[in-house]
Amino acid sequence: MDTNSEKNIIDSFEEKRVRGERWENEYGCLHIRKFKKEYFYDSSQYKVIVQKKHNLLYFKIVPKYYQVPFRFYHWDYYDGFINNNFIEWKRIMTRPFC
Repeated sequence: MDTNSEKNIIDSFEEKRVRGERWENEYGCLHIRKFKKEYFYDSSQYKVIVQKKHNLLYFKIVPKYYQVPFRFYHWDYYDGFINNNFIEWKRIMTRPFC
């Protein structure tokens, strides 16, 4: 994986955190403490997992301790993608529902 891309995602995520933006996924959030979700209060609380697919880098923000084999198979959404060094933060379905 491209460590520069991972660093850029972390930098962008930290900017969101510092600005106080509302953000959450199924694992955690930035803006408020929630039951059964991690509160990402600094970069030591999370990591970025990246998957290359169709010439794009899709990414997911997960707690630091997250360890699941075949992790992309279990996700319904990515948190965003990188295209031409531009980070797009939006939920993207990992596979169509039948």
